[in-house]
Amino acid sequence: MLKRPHITEKSANLGAQNVYSFVVSKTATKSTVAKDVTKEYKVTVLSVRMVTLPSKVKTRGGKLGRSGGIKKAYVKLAEGQKIEFV
Repeated sequence: MLKRPHITEKSANLGAQNVYSFVVSKTATKSTVAKDVTKEYKVTVLSVRMVTLPSKVKTRGGKLGRSGGIKKAYVKLAEGQKIEFV
């Protein structure tokens, strides 16, 4: 269900509060994301918040198109645990 970490300035600031963001599949649920993060990074997940961002209409070279929307998960870890992204 996890696709990749979502690394932005906002997510870097949330890292100080033990909250990490991931791009997940559109069918992902909170429980599946929590299980996947626990399994892959060997940490304790306290809570998961999900955000679905819609696709946007873009113009490239005079042609209309759509950018794909994404689904993000904000995962809060237990105190003293952290995830290192290489």
